[in-house]
Formats: sequence, C-alpha cells, structure tokens
Amino acid sequence: SEHYYLINKFTGRVDTLLNRPIFYTDKKSVICLEGPVTDMTQRIQIGKFENNHFITTSYVKLAKDPFIAPSYVFWSNEYTIFIATNDPTFIDTKFYKVVLKND
Repeated sequence: SEHYYLINKFTGRVDTLLNRPIFYTDKKSVICLEGPVTDMTQRIQIGKFENNHFITTSYVKLAKDPFIAPSYVFWSNEYTIFIATNDPTFIDTKFYKVVLKND
C-alpha cells in the first residue's frame, strides 16, 4: 500500500497519512483519500494538525458493493464532504455525499 509521511524536522516525529493531504479552508483540517490503485475497500482518513503533528479523528470505510473508487474529494464544510468517482472513460461520473458526525 502507498502512504504519505509527514516528518517533523525538529522533533523527529513521523505522521503517516493514507495519501496526499487535502486541506480544508481553515488549513488545520485534513482529509486523505486512500490510493485509487488498490483493489481493497478504500478508506478516507480525516484529521487535523494540532501542536505540530497530525491527529486522525476518524476513518470512513467506503462500500464494497457498489464498489466506490473515488478520484476526487471536495469539502462542503467541516463536517460534509463530497467524493466523485469516474469510470475508466470519464463519462459516467458519480458523486457521493458523506456527512461526518460532530462529537
């Protein structure tokens, strides 16, 4: 599997993300979409930067049936995201709304 590593040069701490981080407008909230090349059920990692390191607040496991292989993630607000999928020909794009609980 592919991962994205954030290394703090000052503390030596290594934070592991599922993929490249996508930042919400507050620049602290982050979402990571597991690599689309996997044939396993994909996950979305949601977290935030706090005290110079990344804290995962939740994982969203996507459905196996129908198999959802997202290619894009769009923030709507801090608790709502939209994921877009494309078929191999990019003709039949589908959008899914994911609402995150506010604990």
